[in-house]
Amino acid sequence: MRKLMYMFAGAAAFASASAASAAVTVSSSNMTVPAPTVSVSNGITTINFGQNDLTNPFSNSFSFITDTAYTADFRASSSTPGETFTSATLTGPGLTGGSLAFAGVGTPVLALLGVDLLGQSTYTVSLSGGGTAGATYTGNGTLQPGAVPEPATWAMMLLGFGAMGMVIRRRRNPVLAQVA
Repeated sequence: MRKLMYMFAGAAAFASASAASAAVTVSSSNMTVPAPTVSVSNGITTINFGQNDLTNPFSNSFSFITDTAYTADFRASSSTPGETFTSATLTGPGLTGGSLAFAGVGTPVLALLGVDLLGQSTYTVSLSGGGTAGATYTGNGTLQPGAVPEPATWAMMLLGFGAMGMVIRRRRNPVLAQVA
């Protein structure tokens, strides 16, 4: 019975450590059709965004909150002829000067690759442009968890190792001298 309890405690510690997995939430947006969505697959978080029926000129943004450190790539594009982006930025803490500009301004395709985002922070993606009224653009941001675990993950891992060490130590029986 005691072994079963120790196994359960060790399994709970490891399960709790994996429960500290990442979650990103969109906190505000003026992109309405469609609204930005967040999905997670194989540990990679994807934020899909875009806007249909653009006015000329247009200006859209959305904000999201990170729970852990990420390395992010953002891309946006329009397939509508004549549609171009005149400004595109990512703003938030830890970025050079508080914001980063997307590459490709003045074209229908934008990219901002390899950006390091801090945990427990709010970031805003802003896009503006012009061209054809009623145009559409789409984009996505892929966020991969950073290589360094968060402090809570370290704490859960150490707790699990400590519990396993206690189990191993308690199982040792003293060796009695035998007389032949």
